[in-house]
Amino acid sequence: MALKDIQIQRLLEAHADGLPDHALAESAGISLASVKRYRRRLELPTTSVTARRGKLGERLFAEAARRQGLPLTWRDHETAPYDLRVNGLRVDVKASRQRPDGTWRYRLHTKRRSFHGEYTYPKDIAADCDVVAFVCLFPDEREPLIYLTPSAGLPSTVRLKVGGGWDIHWDAWDIFRTSPVLIA
Repeated sequence: MALKDIQIQRLLEAHADGLPDHALAESAGISLASVKRYRRRLELPTTSVTARRGKLGERLFAEAARRQGLPLTWRDHETAPYDLRVNGLRVDVKASRQRPDGTWRYRLHTKRRSFHGEYTYPKDIAADCDVVAFVCLFPDEREPLIYLTPSAGLPSTVRLKVGGGWDIHWDAWDIFRTSPVLIA
């Protein structure tokens, strides 16, 4: 369905105001799916803070993997259950900003929303990817910490703190240099 000029104008104005996708849809009188489709066509970035943080984490992880000399490819499509492949392993990247207590918290959801937000379906992180990369962002924009761990057996909430029990996974890039059979 092609949008009318007035709908596109309302979409652009609402986006400039920083409204989330569901509010853009309401403002322009169109569906959420149309908002997402036209936002891509018009090359408008998402206004979702969480989605932008996720994209930043993915980019920073990819840069770090390249510095390690590891081959990587991005997912085939936006709805893939993982973000990229590194040396053949499927990686799901999670990014979080440091909390006031010096920790980072990650929620590994057991449900995933459809691309158009119409329904939810189960998410099994251990089946969807081989490795989870936790990108720890600092408020002062310094280089993030990256923790790398096999996806199997992870709890639904992960809290990281420098000097904690997860430190064995900090900068554990060898996970990508080991046979995938050993990781599973």
